[in-house]
This record gives sequence, C-alpha cells and structure tokens, in this order.
Amino acid sequence: MKLTKVRITNFQSIQDSTEFDIDDITCLVGKNEAGKTALLKALYRLNPINENEGNFDPTHDYPRHAVVNYKRDIAANRREPAEVVQATYTLEDDDIDAVKEITGAEYSFNENPPIITLRKGYSNQLTPDPDLIIDKCQSDPAEIQPILQHLVERIPKFLYFDEYYQMTGQDNIEALQSRISNNTLKKSDHPLLGLIYLAGLDLNQITNITRTEDLIANLNAASNSLTREMLSYWSQNRHLRMEFDIRSARSEDQEGMTSGTNILGRVKDTRYNVDTSLGARSRGFVWFFSFLAWYQQLLSENQNLILLLDEPGLSLHAKAQGDLLRYFEAELRSHHQLIYTTHSPFMVDPMHFDRVRIVQDLSLELDFNNLSDEQQGTKVIDEVLDATPDSLFPLQGALGYEISQTLFIGPNSLIVEGASDLLYIDTMSALLERKGKTGRSSDWIITPVGGIDKVPTFVALIGANTNLNLAVLIDFQKKDKQKIENLYKTKLLKQNQVLTYAAFVDDDEADIEDMFTDEFYLKLVNGEFGTSLTVNDLPKGSPRILRRLEDYFKNNPLPNGAKFNHYRPALYFNKNLDSLEAELPESDLDRFQNAFDILNQLLVK
Repeated sequence: MKLTKVRITNFQSIQDSTEFDIDDITCLVGKNEAGKTALLKALYRLNPINENEGNFDPTHDYPRHAVVNYKRDIAANRREPAEVVQATYTLEDDDIDAVKEITGAEYSFNENPPIITLRKGYSNQLTPDPDLIIDKCQSDPAEIQPILQHLVERIPKFLYFDEYYQMTGQDNIEALQSRISNNTLKKSDHPLLGLIYLAGLDLNQITNITRTEDLIANLNAASNSLTREMLSYWSQNRHLRMEFDIRSARSEDQEGMTSGTNILGRVKDTRYNVDTSLGARSRGFVWFFSFLAWYQQLLSENQNLILLLDEPGLSLHAKAQGDLLRYFEAELRSHHQLIYTTHSPFMVDPMHFDRVRIVQDLSLELDFNNLSDEQQGTKVIDEVLDATPDSLFPLQGALGYEISQTLFIGPNSLIVEGASDLLYIDTMSALLERKGKTGRSSDWIITPVGGIDKVPTFVALIGANTNLNLAVLIDFQKKDKQKIENLYKTKLLKQNQVLTYAAFVDDDEADIEDMFTDEFYLKLVNGEFGTSLTVNDLPKGSPRILRRLEDYFKNNPLPNGAKFNHYRPALYFNKNLDSLEAELPESDLDRFQNAFDILNQLLVK
C-alpha cells in the first residue's frame, strides 16, 4: 500500500496545509519555523509505530489563536472534534489479493487504481472512508466494514526520527533489559538496540559467557560486522573502526551504570590509534549512525513502514549530506517510502526536483493582518511560482551547485579572470583555426571567476573534485606574485598548470590585453569609445596598457560621463573580427597560438 496524498488541518501552525502529493521520496523544503516539523508530527500520529504516541491533544496541538473557542464549542456540543490528518493510499496488487482472500469474491473498486482514505483528529479514532474505496452498488454495505478493517491493518506504520532519538552509545545491560521487559524504552534505546542487533550480539547470552576467549571472539566479530555495515556510507573518515566493549560496572561510572554489567560502543581511529566513546563523536556522526542502526534493525524485522525524518543531516558536513542522499536512494527507496524535511541545499537532490514540496508560512515574511484567512498558517505547495524567495533558497542553492558542476566546469577546466578573457580567447582561437593554425581545444571549458582574488578559492573548491583537470591563464602583476605562486606551492595545481600572460609577452607584468601590440589594442578602444588615441598619448611607466589607459582617462575623461570598461573593447573585437582581421599583426597571432599550444598539451582525455 502506497501513500499518495496528504492534507493536514487544525494542528499547531497549520490551519490547512492544502492537499499535496507524496512520492517514493518526498522532500519538504522550507525556512525555519515554516511548519515542516509540525507536518511530520501530525502525520506520524495517524498511524505511529509506537501506538502510545498516536493521540492528538487540543491543549497542545490545536492552533493557539483558536483553541479557547474550539474547546468551548466542543464542551457545548456545538461541533464535532476537528479532523487533523487526511491521508490517501493507493492499493497495490497484494492488497487487492488480500480483499479477495478474506471475502472469497471480487469487488468493483470505484477508482483506478483503487484507493483508501484514512482520517484522524481530536477524537483520536482512525477512520477509513468507505465512500472512496468500494463501489457500494457492487457490494453489501455490511461487508464493507470488515474489508476496510483488514485493509487498515495493512496500512504502513510511520516511523518518526529526529535528533532526540540519537543514541548515547553505552548503557547498563541489566537496566536496558528491564526497560525492554517493561516496554518503557527511552528514545535513545532504539538506535542502541539496533546497533547491538547489527553487531550480532545477544544481551541475554553475552552476560552469561563464562570464557574470556569466547567473549573476545564475540566482540571482535561484532566489531567486524559493524565496521562493514556502518561505514559503507560514511565518506568523511575511512579510518574508523566500530567496536563494542563489555565490562563490569565501577562505582564511579556515570549514573545508572554503577552496578551490574555495562555495554560500551567505541569508535577507533586507526590513523592515530585512539578510540573514543561513540556518544562523544560529532553530532553529525552520532545522528548518522543512530538512524542507520535503528533502521537496519527494523528492516530485518520486515516491518511495513513509512519513514519520517525531521531535518536529517542537520549536523552533517555538506559532503556527508550527499552520503545521506545516496543512502536514501540506494537503500531506503526500494523498501520504504520516505518523507523528510530540510532547509539545506545539500539535502535537495538536483536530479529529482519533482520530489520537492515547498513549505511556507507567509506570516513569517508578510504582515499577518494583511493576510486573508486562506493565506494564514503553514501551506505546502508544489508550484515554484507561488513560493517566496526565502522558501526557494534551498532549491536555488541546489540548482546553483549542480549548474556549477556541469555548465561552467568540465573534465578539463580553464580558469580565467573575467568575461573579457573568454571573449578574446574564443575570438583569437576562431581566427587561428580560420587560418589553419592551432586554436584553443574545444575540450577546455572556460570558467571566468571574476578576478585574481577569487582564483585560489575557486580552484580549491572545484579542485576538490579529483576527476577534474584544471589550468589557469591569468594576468600577472608584481603585487599578486605570491598569490599566484601559492597556487602550486600549496599543491592546488602543478606549476605547469599555472600560466600567466606575462610569460607570452616577455615582460614583468601583463594582462590579456598586452597579448596584442599597443597599436592594435588602441584600434579596439578607439572603435568602441569613438576616441582617436595613439601610443604617444598615453603616459609612460607601466608595461600594462590598461594601467596606462586608466592614468590617461583620469585627466582626460570620456565624453558624456562614460567610463572606460575593458570588456567593451573585447566585445568590439568579437563583433568586428572580419574587418579587423587584416590589421592584426602576425606577432599577436603567434603569442596566442603559443599559449594555446601549451594549454592543449595539458589536456587529459
């Protein structure tokens, strides 16, 4: 049975979420306080895995601004208890077969595929809707109720997981066994029991082992099993080893562990040969393994579950969030539906934006008094055009990251400073190829980063992807010498991958504009700005023609308040290449061809 639609009303910040679709994996995206957690908590109480957590309490759960009037109306019998959750499920083949099995007959369902809708509210009664499942003309209404009841029993349970379920990583075995027997488990017990199960340990047997060698063998086997199972989706540190230790309690151990026998989860870092308690690791690490441990135990029990994860990966590094998304796709999707909340762009899968539902509360961004009753409270929308900028931010971040990885960089990425570099390189490359000479290989993806100050950061960021081959072709000024040398001295790039224009003009400093003779570059400036400058008009001093032009225009401003912009001559050259080609000196062509020859030798096929 598959959950397909949900609607939440009259719960905390939610007056009416509106009905929204549920996929195999559904991502609820929204800013803090938008109501994402409230949506999951309301849905969880429809059919929770822990039945004692399934009640709605109007004092705590009904929207605060209206709870007094609601309670007054209920007490006076002026209204029925309000509904909170309406959930629609699609019946699958095995569900239909189950109906046939208990009735011995076939029924005509009034939907294709057939569905069942469950409702629950402050009456705390789970109610199936018979009008939405079986065509009453084809069956005796008296027969519908047992069929519905049987189908309700097949409805998946909800498993809700947030940071409060994180394990401590250690406990007193006798106390843990007592809580199991009395059905009084703490939230942190569930993942610890999952971890113990994964390790292949039996609490009842482990305390009765009479030979030390047997105990050591059991613990070593547990360590091997845990390390293999738990670290396959943790790329942050491959040098960890999961271990269990079992020891008699000591009088000064922590509270609750001072008598009997204690079980201790440990994490050993094999690089430094040190170990720490599992609970002392980073919050992200503990969350990750708490969820994996509990889930793996539930999976082994073959329970029919829908997973509700509130802000999974909140404490995880962006790369580890990617590990978690990978785990969702590879391990969870084939067994269970998953609904999770996030406001992190790294928890939005850019390959599956269709799974995203936007959660927003307009009162967080607009004046509450200017909102209509229909606009108030938490809403779930799937139409991007209806979303506010704050609500869209995680999607924009995810999309921007994906674009940066695919559109602006490639297997061979050439980093340049700005858009004018890109124009000159492409224009000169086309001209050289037109003349039967070597241009810049099309295998190079040119990425302008906006100036020399941004080059090291950009190289470090995209260079973290070890599949990329990077090179830089940049301006050179003496003041930037250390910054440029650091690109290879800090091992970001090899030295031969750091190219400057100064190397091709044989001067102390150079921009890409200095790859042209001064006379030809001034033709571009004059053509674009309508001036009639000559080399003799420019002040002496700097080898860089841009610097000399800047000094000239300080005392001789362009007419009509125009400002000199070095991008405009590049654009002029590109647009007027046919008429300028004959005037371009052969020396300028040679310099660019020399640069392209060296660049092309750096390509990785």
